[in-house]
Amino acid sequence: DKPADADKPADADKPADADKPADADKPADADKPADADKPAETKYRPLDDELREEIRIEIARQRSAAAAQTRLNEALRDAQFEIDAFSKDLSITESDPDQPAPVPLDFEALAKKHGLTFGQTEPLDPLQIQETELGRSFDFVNRQFLSFAQLAFAGDRPLYRVSRIRSFEFDGEFLYWRTKVVPAETPKLEDIRDEVVQAWKQREAVKLARAAAEKLASEGSKSTQPLEETFAGRDQVRVLKPNPFSWMTRMGSGRPSISPVSGADGVGLEFVSSEFMETVFSLPIGGVGVATNLPNTFVYVVQVLEQTPAEETLKQLFVMNGYRSPDLSFLALDDDAAVFREWFADLERELGVQWPQQAAADMAANF
Repeated sequence: DKPADADKPADADKPADADKPADADKPADADKPADADKPAETKYRPLDDELREEIRIEIARQRSAAAAQTRLNEALRDAQFEIDAFSKDLSITESDPDQPAPVPLDFEALAKKHGLTFGQTEPLDPLQIQETELGRSFDFVNRQFLSFAQLAFAGDRPLYRVSRIRSFEFDGEFLYWRTKVVPAETPKLEDIRDEVVQAWKQREAVKLARAAAEKLASEGSKSTQPLEETFAGRDQVRVLKPNPFSWMTRMGSGRPSISPVSGADGVGLEFVSSEFMETVFSLPIGGVGVATNLPNTFVYVVQVLEQTPAEETLKQLFVMNGYRSPDLSFLALDDDAAVFREWFADLERELGVQWPQQAAADMAANF
C-alpha cells in the first residue's frame, strides 16, 4: 500500500538544490586566491660546503675589519698627537719670538712610521679643493653632513691643527691640517686670464649641455620605454641607474639633510642640491626632466622609474603625523634660517655694511 519512493513528490516547501543560490555571504571557491591566508614559505639555502665557506669568509672579514679599524684608529691618534704637539710649540714661538723655533716635522717619515700615506696639496680655495679626493670627503657635525670645504675653511684655524674626516670615495679616513694661509686678494687679469677663460667656457658649456639635455628629455618623455631602452645603441648617451634615494635623510636624532646619491660614481652626483631633488621628486613615475648638480658641472636627463612607498601611503603618513612630525620641525628650522639670512642681507645692503673677509666667511659658515 506504500507508494514507491520514485513516486514521492518533491517537497514543495524546499527548493531543489539546482535552484539554490550560492551563499551570498560566502565567496565562491573559484574567486578565492590559492593559499591567500597561508604565509609564504621561507626558503633557506642548504648548509653545504659552499655555504659554510661563505660564512667562514664573512666572519673572518668582519673580525679582520674590526681589527684593522682598531689599528687605523691607533695610528691616526698617535700621528695626530705628534702633529698637535708641533702645532702647540709653533704657537708658543709665534706669541713669544724669544722662544726657540720647534724642529720641523718630517711628515712623510711620520706617516711611514705609523703605516699611513702622506699627501700634500698646493694652496687651494674652497672650490678648487672639491676637485681633490680630500675635498670630496665629509663629516657629520652638529646633526648634519658638512663637506670638507665647509669644515676646513671655517674660522681662523691655527696652522698644523689636526682634524680627522672620512673619505667619500673609499672606506678610509684623512688627517688634515693647514700649513699656509694665503690672504684673499683680487688678482690682476693677466695673472688669471686662463682661469677666467676656463670659467667662461664652463658657464657657456653648461648652457649648451642643458639645451642638449632638454632635447633628449623631450624625446624620452614621448617614449613609453625607459631611457635605457629609448637611447640604447647611442654611443654618446650614457644611461646610469643610481641606487634608490630619498630627498632628505635623517641620521638618528639629527636634523634631515640632503641625501647622498650613490651607485653612479664619477658623474658629479656626490654634490646635489635641493633644486636637483625638487626636479626629481616633482616628476611622476615614468616622467622625464632635466637637472644639474650643485657646482653646475654636470647636466642630467632624469627619469623616475619607481617610488617607494607609494604616493597614497605618503599622504596617509602625513595625515597621521601632521605638523607634530619632528622631521617637519627640523625642515622648518631650515626655512627659518633662510628667511633670517635674507633679512640679514637686506639690512647689510640698506646700511651699507661691509664685513672683513674672514668675518664674512665665519658668518657664512655659521648659517
